[in-house]
Amino acid sequence: MIYLQATEKVRDFLGIGKEQLDAAAAEQSLLGNWAVNIVPIGARSAFLFVSSRSLLSFPIMIGARRPAVGDMTAFLSHGVRQLIHGIEADRMKSTHLLESLNQVVACKLTDKSLAATVNAIAADYAHRAESGASVGQIVSSVNALPRPALGYKSPMEVAGELLGSNKA
Repeated sequence: MIYLQATEKVRDFLGIGKEQLDAAAAEQSLLGNWAVNIVPIGARSAFLFVSSRSLLSFPIMIGARRPAVGDMTAFLSHGVRQLIHGIEADRMKSTHLLESLNQVVACKLTDKSLAATVNAIAADYAHRAESGASVGQIVSSVNALPRPALGYKSPMEVAGELLGSNKA
């Protein structure tokens, strides 16, 4: 099971802002639980997903159709699949990770340190979007940045280590 730790902005957007939500339980997935916020990227808004363990991140652009809370599992699964493909992760670990995405529970983002890190990552996305680069280039660039919280390793390096990548 994975806990999707949603900011107040995301919970309100999805219509679950007033609901009583459980706190996130201990991380059971290889990449940990995930945080999600709504951030500007260029002229659009996106859900920004961030792994709590590796800080691996990706945006899902918000379109004309307003997503529901049930869509978040599909968004998370899609983004993780794209990222682990680029990591060339161990097949068994990848399968285990993807299976853990079958059960995602929304909860409040209460970890202030993680919330601050998500905001810093969002600023990196916003800054890179100004360059006119493609979303794929931006995602790769942000995930290659060394992070103090990771001992100055990049999210891709840490995720590769956690997933048994040959690139790690």
